Amino acid sequence: MISNRITKKGGVFDVGRKTIYWMIAAFIITMIILAYAFILTNYRGQLIKVPPQLRAELTSLRFLNNPDCFAVHDKVTGRVQTRVIELSKFTEERLNKCYRTEGSKGFKT
Repeated sequence: MISNRITKKGGVFDVGRKTIYWMIAAFIITMIILAYAFILTNYRGQLIKVPPQLRAELTSLRFLNNPDCFAVHDKVTGRVQTRVIELSKFTEERLNKCYRTEGSKGFKT
C-alpha cells in the first residue's frame, strides 16, 4: 500500500511537501496561540489595574468621612459632618492609626 503511494506520479516529493506543509502549519498555529495568550494576559492586566487617582481619592475619603479619623462627629445628632476636619483630632498618633502602611513599602502610597 505504501509503495503504491510513493510510486504514483510525484512520488517521494509528495510526502516531502506534506511534511514541510505540516511543519509550517504547526509553527504558524503555535505563533497564533502564543500571541492570543499574550493578548489575554495584557487584557487581564489592564482590567485589574487601579488608577493612582483612585487610590488618592480613597485615602482622602478615609480621612474626611470616617469619624474615627478626622471627620467631625456631632454628638447631639449622632451625624458625621463629612469633608470637615476636626482640628483637635489632627494628631500624629491618629494619623498613624488612620493611615497604615506596610513596613516594607514605607509611605510610598
